[in-house]
Amino acid sequence: HSTTAGNATPSIPARAQTSPPENPTVERASAGFFSVLLEAIKPKLFMPRQKGKVTLYIREALRDAEEPLTTRELAYIVMHRRGMDTTDNKEVRNMAQRTARQLPDLRAKGRVRSEVGPKREMLWWLA
Repeated sequence: HSTTAGNATPSIPARAQTSPPENPTVERASAGFFSVLLEAIKPKLFMPRQKGKVTLYIREALRDAEEPLTTRELAYIVMHRRGMDTTDNKEVRNMAQRTARQLPDLRAKGRVRSEVGPKREMLWWLA
């Protein structure tokens, strides 16, 4: 090691002067790493499922309808009543699938009736 005049400290490369942290996660967290990371991630809208609400909204929609409704029309109505974005095709498709799963059970219980419509879509109404 070499020393400079008037300085008794040997010269050590700058990156070797600091010892590596024992736990790098703690150092990153203390430096605000996670807070920056969380700010960069945009939160998704979380809609908790409420048991029986889809069925309730389906029955209300059919009660208020003047004519039979398709599964997709019912999905739009359910989404509207839940305050969901009806322009998001992925969400509409998801809700249409959820609605389609509920309707046969309601038919089996005798609460709704159905028939195939002119465009080969199922039409639903209250029994």
